[in-house]
Amino acid sequence: MKCFFVLLSMLFLQSCATTSSNTYLMTDNTYKTVARGTDKSDTVNKTVDVATNLCKKNNQVPAFMNDQVEYQGTMDEGTKKTLRQVSKGTALTGLGLGILSRPAGSIATSLGLVGLFVTDDEDYVAEVRYVCK
Repeated sequence: MKCFFVLLSMLFLQSCATTSSNTYLMTDNTYKTVARGTDKSDTVNKTVDVATNLCKKNNQVPAFMNDQVEYQGTMDEGTKKTLRQVSKGTALTGLGLGILSRPAGSIATSLGLVGLFVTDDEDYVAEVRYVCK
């Protein structure tokens, strides 16, 4: 049972989308926030959250001028999405099987975690330009 919770927590941590960001003050007094992430919507949301929090410090809100999102992965975007979904399902199924049959559950869980690891690159890049008003 202890093994089940260890695997479940590993799966939870592995399946969380990661997003990193940087904000730059441009010469025309606008801001540019660039975020990289494993999930498209999380990456876009990160740029908006960063802009909102930055402007909120001065009791302002961001006025967005432009934005763009680009997929820069080495595998096809559709293939990556499918592989991530299948890997999550396989890992969860493996956890369930592990209760009934340790070898089958361990194999399925391992395959699922490998799939999640392979698709965990920060392939999405989102960029927004804005001013705080």
